[in-house]
Amino acid sequence: MVETRQGPVRMIAETVARGSGHGRFAVGDFATEPSRLAPLAGLYRLRTPPRPEGLIFLDTETTGLAGGAGTLPFLVGLAWIEGGDLRVEQLFLDHPRHEPALVAHLRERLSAFDHVVTYNGRAFDIPLLQNRFVLHRTPWPPLDASLDLLTGARRLHRRHLADRSLASIERNVLGFFREDDVPGAEIPGIYHRFLFTGTTERLAGVIRHNAWDVVAMAALLGLHARLLSTSPADHELDPAVDLALGELRYATGELDAAAGSLARAVARCERSGAPPAPGAVWADALLWLARAHRRRGRHDEAAACWRRILAALPDHGAAHLALAKYHEHRSRRWEEAERHARAAAAAGAEDAGAAERRAARLAASRLTVTSNRPAVPRRS
Repeated sequence: MVETRQGPVRMIAETVARGSGHGRFAVGDFATEPSRLAPLAGLYRLRTPPRPEGLIFLDTETTGLAGGAGTLPFLVGLAWIEGGDLRVEQLFLDHPRHEPALVAHLRERLSAFDHVVTYNGRAFDIPLLQNRFVLHRTPWPPLDASLDLLTGARRLHRRHLADRSLASIERNVLGFFREDDVPGAEIPGIYHRFLFTGTTERLAGVIRHNAWDVVAMAALLGLHARLLSTSPADHELDPAVDLALGELRYATGELDAAAGSLARAVARCERSGAPPAPGAVWADALLWLARAHRRRGRHDEAAACWRRILAALPDHGAAHLALAKYHEHRSRRWEEAERHARAAAAAGAEDAGAAERRAARLAASRLTVTSNRPAVPRRS
């Protein structure tokens, strides 16, 4: 029990060695090279680049998911770098009357950091805690609450994971499998039984579940920082992650790095032997790679990407349309442009009106070129 100005609150604390793995990735990897964190500002749209010592990870367990004044956060898990290792601290309410003490201690702890790191916390944990602070007339500490790892998970893992919950990311990305975990849906009932009957059955499992959550967030942030570094090392994740990295780097104007990520996605898909399909990672990576080549002025290399797609997927509308534009504006091969334009229209890559205008424009250009050719003299 820790005494605060508002009374006692129970604390569970442990230190996890920086090099300890949570699955395949170390929990303290985010703090190994501080410069690696700079690209996270773009991924998470932060006002200032994060510092390892300025980050605190946070997750709550509550009496329900509805939010509002009736929802009580009875367990708050925190983690931060201290003395080179990951310090994990959990604040537990033996009784709701101790909540003022939890709020007071939590404010003091959070005030020492720049960014609070959560997973879907911007929508749930942070508003919930801010409401509890208001109820206890306690000002929310002046820290940035925008580093929500769900944002990065949606951008980097959306193509290969339909379920992007923290538990799914933990299994499929970090490679950590929980044993004897308490399902989140059962946690409110376990706490209610503790309050009304005093039984501690399964309560240790709830505390372990919360500790795993904050440790998983530390490992995931380190992985995202590593992925956004310029190292070409293979991270052994799904090729869709390379595609997502290429898209992100393209959006930020890092065209060489984008091309490297996209080419790696293409190569890894081809090594896997997966059959190409429209909308699959292989085809989409080639489309993005062609965009990167085109923005760098490498139009012939872009055309080569579109031809690679059509060699495997002859009815790929986007590739046909791109080649129609290439031949119209670059190679001036009007017949080729017309052929690809017709194929793009048949595949629905353009609306009917635009396709008709393109076909008419190309036909006119072809006829103009033909009529301007010098006549070949006949032999007498």
